[in-house]
Amino acid sequence: MEHAGELVEVLASILGTFLLVLAIVWLLVCYLLSKAGGWRRLASDYGNPLPYTGKVHRGVSGLLRGFAQYRSALVVGVDQYGLRLEPVALFKPFHSPLCLPWSDLVGVRDEEVLKLREVTTLTFRKHPTVTVSLARSCADWVRTELGGHWPMAAG
Repeated sequence: MEHAGELVEVLASILGTFLLVLAIVWLLVCYLLSKAGGWRRLASDYGNPLPYTGKVHRGVSGLLRGFAQYRSALVVGVDQYGLRLEPVALFKPFHSPLCLPWSDLVGVRDEEVLKLREVTTLTFRKHPTVTVSLARSCADWVRTELGGHWPMAAG
């Protein structure tokens, strides 16, 4: 029976180490995704720590810079000030909530990504290289909430 107790301790130690390594790897993935995709860059100007209480569309897929994928991992809100983006809980590390103001929206285009998905890609003035692409169904919902049109910034 002594050996069984030692075996349990070894297995518990291995499991604990595995979970710690898994958590560290996940934090690294979240950091790299936010950095490479441009979320951190957007947050530097458009970060919004205040909670959003309006209508939301959950489980939205999106892309930042055309390659950083958030599959069914975004919560999107819309109000008169701007587009609200927040990741689901699993992706929150290094991803502060965003409020992308309509006053900075300078480009909207509908396109297909890899011939697989239809998206609407938004470009904002302060960070034109960090495009935000939302699944077309979500973009249509946003447009409907805005009265059927995108409030583009002047010139």
